[in-house]
Amino acid sequence: MTRKRKLLVTATAVLVLSASIVVGLPLLESEIGHAETAATASEGFAYPAKFVCGSIAGPNEGVDAHLRPAAEEPPVKPGNYATTINLVNPTNEELRISVQGSIAVGGGFAGEVSNPTELVLEPRQSTKLSCQDIVGLFGDEVAGSQFLDGFVTIRTERRIGVSGVYSAKTVEQRETGAGAGVSVDVVTVDPLSTNSTE
Repeated sequence: MTRKRKLLVTATAVLVLSASIVVGLPLLESEIGHAETAATASEGFAYPAKFVCGSIAGPNEGVDAHLRPAAEEPPVKPGNYATTINLVNPTNEELRISVQGSIAVGGGFAGEVSNPTELVLEPRQSTKLSCQDIVGLFGDEVAGSQFLDGFVTIRTERRIGVSGVYSAKTVEQRETGAGAGVSVDVVTVDPLSTNSTE
């Protein structure tokens, strides 16, 4: 092969390689964009909302209640407790929201975790989870429980509004003559980022 023909072949190969690179760039960019979209979809926010539901029966809180050993204290004082978790979608788009419950059992043991349940909220819609809804996340196994507490974790790809409404009714104290009292607290639940890089 002459030198002139070798140069021509080399130039042709360079042009073919360059064309392949140029054609391949949009495909590569498309693949990168798809990967970024998938990564973004897997990121989002988690809202761990505390719940306390049910009743605690116990001895009257008499004048010597402050002398009770710490190990004998119940998880909460005797009374009836209810939780409502409110959710609002403040965005202009439909959001799919994952809801999952976990029960706190104490004693260094891990409690039951429910299967995730999906909710759909249209723009500016709101919904709520009452104690009945929270217990329903776990099925029949805990339906008859007298008292449950733990967390409901709400996961979304966008920021939403989450708040917990906690009400309690204490039992009447016969020894001290104190009547039953009712309290209501509203707590805003802040989100945690689920981005693995944070």
